[in-house]
Amino acid sequence: MMRVKKLGLILFVLILSISLVACSSNGGNNSSGETSQKEGSPQKEESSKKSESGDKTERVLKLAHYIDPANKDDVYGVAMTEIIQQFEAETGIKVDLETLPWDQMESKLVISNAAGETVDLSWVSSQKLASLVNAGALRPIDDFVATYDKKIMDDFSELEDKATVSELDGKKYLYLASMHTRMLWYNKELVNTPPQTWAELVEIGKQATDKSKGQYGFGFWGSKHYGSIEVAISPFIWSAGGTISNKDGEVTFNSPETVEALQFVGDLVHKHGISPESVFTSDSAEIDNAFKAGNIAMVINGSYMYDRFMETEFAKAGNIGVAPIPGKNGPAPNFINGWGMAIPKNAKNPELAWEFMKFFNQTEIQIKHSLAEGGIPTRKSAWTDKAFEDKPLHQFFFKNAEENGRPMDPLVYYQEGLEALNIAALGYFLDAKANVKQLLDDQAKMFNDKY
Repeated sequence: MMRVKKLGLILFVLILSISLVACSSNGGNNSSGETSQKEGSPQKEESSKKSESGDKTERVLKLAHYIDPANKDDVYGVAMTEIIQQFEAETGIKVDLETLPWDQMESKLVISNAAGETVDLSWVSSQKLASLVNAGALRPIDDFVATYDKKIMDDFSELEDKATVSELDGKKYLYLASMHTRMLWYNKELVNTPPQTWAELVEIGKQATDKSKGQYGFGFWGSKHYGSIEVAISPFIWSAGGTISNKDGEVTFNSPETVEALQFVGDLVHKHGISPESVFTSDSAEIDNAFKAGNIAMVINGSYMYDRFMETEFAKAGNIGVAPIPGKNGPAPNFINGWGMAIPKNAKNPELAWEFMKFFNQTEIQIKHSLAEGGIPTRKSAWTDKAFEDKPLHQFFFKNAEENGRPMDPLVYYQEGLEALNIAALGYFLDAKANVKQLLDDQAKMFNDKY
């Protein structure tokens, strides 16, 4: 079982509390639906409001999400609002939407749940599952899941279950709204055949590099944000046989395998010259823009970049490709995650939350959501739907997720653990003469002693 320290938990909740100082939310009903009470539905825990006629009780689901229904330019927000409206129309359950900043969903859930004033259902990042379970913020949903028949259960991707069952207690707490996979995107005008191994990445990267034109063969997000570990660095570590943490919650990244992986990544800049030094100081958008402009031939990023990368001139000409991330000796594992639907432990209406989950898990809703959001449907039956017949890149996304996808190593203090690794990695990336093993040892000891 993963180690849990009370002092660390107190610090975790305190940090989340501080992060909410700047948090703002907009509550409100984004649409209306039928107000009749569904026969057989539990009433004792449900929010209730009198209808205008005063003779019926509305069933109200409080939902926390990061969409802003007022923003009509947001394709995903519009699609999600339509899904909510369809749910209301089909079930008679009214949705009271609370809009939060995307990076404060989990912190708000922890604090509001502890205060006993929480929503009934919240969007959360699947990689934060261990943190949320450790904080006692979520309700397990195994009892609800048990009501599904075997045919439906068999239709869910195995990756969905891996990302939503907690390493802490083996219980299921989420259903993913969709799955995100990472891969190598490449410009076919600069790369004929994508690399599969580290050696091929170096060779092909050199062929695509022309520094006189400001053109580099390979780009990746390697800066100080912990997201760079998720997207770009972890595949190299896993491919070398390393791990970031163990099931006890201790970081394990101070290993020979991680040393090898970080040295290879650093060499892409300092030795082989196929990546610009800016990969260590730029944010993700800057690297993506360089790829879109044709200044980087290959880049690591997620399936969620589909719409943005397809806007490029070379993509419109049919010259964009995708492939597994090159590994030490073959395709590397890639980080699979997604936004998940979670019921707070102190939610007053868990049954209504489950009704929304069931609705959202339907194949047709999964397809509509994924086409707008850019993720992969969690239902395998959706993958062969005609909606994706003319989308070969999506077909690759499905295959890449199944063959090479994996969740992040379990960490109760998720962001803190990845940031510790990031500090060590950057210490080496920015100073190739530094002792990378010592940097990793120092950060691992600091983290494990504290948490």
